[in-house]
Amino acid sequence: MLDRVRGHLIERSPTRVVVAAGGLGLAIHVPLSTSERLPADGEVELLCHLCVGTQGSGPRLFGFATPAERDLFRMLLSVSGVGPALALAVLSGSPLPRVAAAIRAEDESFLKAMKGVGPKTARRIIVELKERIDELGAAAGAPATRDTVLADVVGALVSLGYARAEAEQMAARARQAHPDGSVGDLLRESLKRR
Repeated sequence: MLDRVRGHLIERSPTRVVVAAGGLGLAIHVPLSTSERLPADGEVELLCHLCVGTQGSGPRLFGFATPAERDLFRMLLSVSGVGPALALAVLSGSPLPRVAAAIRAEDESFLKAMKGVGPKTARRIIVELKERIDELGAAAGAPATRDTVLADVVGALVSLGYARAEAEQMAARARQAHPDGSVGDLLRESLKRR
């Protein structure tokens, strides 16, 4: 299974990028939240989900900047009547914590305001995901645990260009210095100690 892609960003539009990796140019559909985090040029790493096409369409690759974005995308795909294009539209329509809060609060009007989401689909999203939305953790507005804080720091360092192994070591050293630090505290400490 294709889990992630690392390569050079060679083409970009708001919801689609092309990444050169292993001699291939991979067209990857991304939500606006991911697109906004990518550099204008250079090395990128995206978590991926491959959707096999139906009714004559070919396979499509979707990419995400964070595990929580990919997890919500997959949750949305599990909802009856929600396909990849609609799931991507929901992720692009509002920040992930706001979408999660709307599902928790059963805010159908918020979901219906998103492109392609009608009343029945909004209700199905709420009914089918309300009990599962807290699986997204801190990124969805739930209280941050020590593990999610450390994972967010590592993700931020990787997005700044550090190798994952180096980012993990930097974050662990920062955690030792500030055991109860926030993501911002640990990120500043990691960069200061670099």
